[in-house]
Amino acid sequence: MSCYLPIDETTLAQTAEALEILNPGRTSENHIRDMIRANMNERPGSYLSTCGWIAFTWCPEYELDHLQIRVAIEPFTALKYLKG
Repeated sequence: MSCYLPIDETTLAQTAEALEILNPGRTSENHIRDMIRANMNERPGSYLSTCGWIAFTWCPEYELDHLQIRVAIEPFTALKYLKG
């Protein structure tokens, strides 16, 4: 399974930057991109969650031809950092 959908580079960079603070040494922008490419599929509603981040397919409502992948921090990662 390989995914060739475009990755939203803004959310990818923001997630990797946040993880440097929230969970240092666990992942990087390149690692996230490689994990997405190797483990996600291209169907709407697909997601991948690991190492404190999640990647998911997204598109504007009713615009499946603009399907892309966005990346975000998992809430438990932020809470773990905030609560120590």
